[in-house]
Amino acid sequence: MLETQTDAIIAALTERTIGTGEGIMLQDILSSDIPRGIKAYIQADTLQVLADELFAQPHCSRVDRTLPSTDRLTRAFLQTFARTYVFPRSEYLIVLENAVHFLENFLCRPQWTMENFIFAETDQVPVETMVRKFGHMAEYSYYREFAERIARRRRWENVERQQFRSLVGSIDEQIIIQHNARELALLAKPIFDFVLLRDTPPDVAIPLKPILIFFEDKKMDILRNYIESICRVRDKADLTLDELTTLVEDLYLGHKEESVGVAPQTQIPSPAANEQVPDGASPEEQPKEPEPLLTGSLPQPTIQWDLPTLGEPPAPPAREEEPAKPGPPPDHAIGGRNIPLSLTFAGLDRPPLPPRDPADLNDMIPDDLRSRFIKMLFRKSEEEYDTAITTLNDTGTWEDAALFLNKLYHTNGLDPFDADVVEFTDAIHRRYLNDEENEQ
Repeated sequence: MLETQTDAIIAALTERTIGTGEGIMLQDILSSDIPRGIKAYIQADTLQVLADELFAQPHCSRVDRTLPSTDRLTRAFLQTFARTYVFPRSEYLIVLENAVHFLENFLCRPQWTMENFIFAETDQVPVETMVRKFGHMAEYSYYREFAERIARRRRWENVERQQFRSLVGSIDEQIIIQHNARELALLAKPIFDFVLLRDTPPDVAIPLKPILIFFEDKKMDILRNYIESICRVRDKADLTLDELTTLVEDLYLGHKEESVGVAPQTQIPSPAANEQVPDGASPEEQPKEPEPLLTGSLPQPTIQWDLPTLGEPPAPPAREEEPAKPGPPPDHAIGGRNIPLSLTFAGLDRPPLPPRDPADLNDMIPDDLRSRFIKMLFRKSEEEYDTAITTLNDTGTWEDAALFLNKLYHTNGLDPFDADVVEFTDAIHRRYLNDEENEQ
């Protein structure tokens, strides 16, 4: 984000919180009119500082912190205790600037930011550390929800950097698959809201660069390059949410209600007849080395802290893409509710899931079948399998599950009548047999 915009955001948030005062209490920060991502970062940062100071005391250092009850009671105590913490002005201005730089990075480049934040000091961290650091991040909560579920289910004690990178990459792939073009554009709305510090109307523009970085982080290079090329032709340096939606829909061949998870293989449409892409500006060209997005570096969760210099985002591991198949896939909505989209906007009240059989597919599918399904249906990716099972566990009826399975098979290029696919379908169907018998 441009330096002048970052400075303007910091100045506006200062005015909305501490103003010209000499100090401010955490509870006043949490009740102020500032982005919830800023509140989450400052609150999590304060909780961590107080926890470190608490257990540094001689008597408290003897408390067994490995017990689940210790962590639960400590957090409950600190959540209440921390609200009365008073920031002196100089300390608050430092943590506010850290929070702004962190949120800018996270909103525009979430995969890269999470990895460098969680693994700032080592390439392996305890799962509890990963979960705690997720507390600094309020937006895009699907990363936290799925990553924590998968780690708990696999009974991980520690998470390695490469493991985490693969995990969040697979989560992002599944999120993209389950959004149509308009919903994919809406995934970028938190960036608009943060830049403008309000709930952004669809016809108000923000600079183009953060949007390009966002889709680059999601490994959607064709979409990113298409948006950049069209904006270059039209001499546009900014975009509204409506314009972004139109570009995404135009790219995917006019199928406005399709899933766009097959984006990497979709043919790029030409600009309008009166718009010629100049030489050297072809959408198919390889992207240049990305320029730094932000003027500040990624802050760590301490109040007094020297900002380190981080390198460019690590290159994702190469993998062979599956070719897109013709024809629109079935609607991905589950029970009238898009699960990933509702997780994206976690601040909204989510409608309750429809009643469902409480059986957990992880308990119903034996280990030998699980291994075979991962190998034959999910390209040997445990992350893709676990993400699919997590989504299916949240479906309330067989009809909803069948819609998801049809879309999954279409995306992965699977024959629904293949023996392994049929066996997987039957394993899922058994979860709903009791409900169907009761209805009959």
